[in-house]
Formats: sequence, structure tokens, C-alpha cells
Amino acid sequence: MPPPTRGPRWYLVTIATGRRSPVLGSVCEGQLTQSRIGQHVMAAWDATTRDGCGAHAAAFQLMPDHVHIVVRPDATSHGVSEVVRRFKARATVYVRRADLLPCRTALWQREFHARLLRSQRAVDDAIAYVNANPERWSSR
Repeated sequence: MPPPTRGPRWYLVTIATGRRSPVLGSVCEGQLTQSRIGQHVMAAWDATTRDGCGAHAAAFQLMPDHVHIVVRPDATSHGVSEVVRRFKARATVYVRRADLLPCRTALWQREFHARLLRSQRAVDDAIAYVNANPERWSSR
């Protein structure tokens, strides 16, 4: 992967569930077990990256109450905000169609956090952080 200082930039994105509710799964001994909602969220991410959303992901990790993504929007997208908007909307539709969330309950918090990764080392560190997140969760 090219250094993020040339061309499209890589971001570490964190998206939290509504009220930080642990609806996406549970972590035991460093392993995440997806809930039914988590399975639909994972399917939504897979569909979002397949449908030409204009993004490439280097890492994706569901956690009980949030999602981490190391993502690089490409020239066809409108940036990281558009990628996140599409993913959150699709995940919400999938979960609601499966009747897993009450109508007025928000699956996601309105905002998300995105940190620009300015070097290849920062990208590598972010990928390691995302992949190790379940183990860190277990040690809390």
C-alpha cells in the first residue's frame, strides 16, 4: 500500500452505537462473538465495500459498542464522511428489516471520530490497534 502522504489518505474511524449500548456482540477471552445485530452490521460493511462506495479498508473490527475501520476513500467517493454515512445507513436498514431494533432507537451515535493517518507507520499502527482491540477489551 502506498504511503498515505501521496494520493488518497488513510483514516482511523471509530463509530459508536447509540448510547454506547453493547448491541454488536460480546468479547470473551479476546474473541468477539457477534450478536444478530453485529452480523447484520458486518454484512452491511461487506455490501458497502462491494457496491462501489469508493473506499478501501485495511482493517475492520466490530466491538460490543463500537466499530473501528482503517479506511481510504478513493477519488470516486466524497470522502470519509460519505463512506461512513453509507455504511451507517445500510447497517441501520439491515438491522431494522430484521426487526432487531425498536423503531425509535438509534443504532448509531450521530457523530463519528476520524483521525487522519499521516505516515505509513501510523497506518500500520492503526491496523495493529484495530486488530488487537478485542484482546484489550478483555483485559479491562
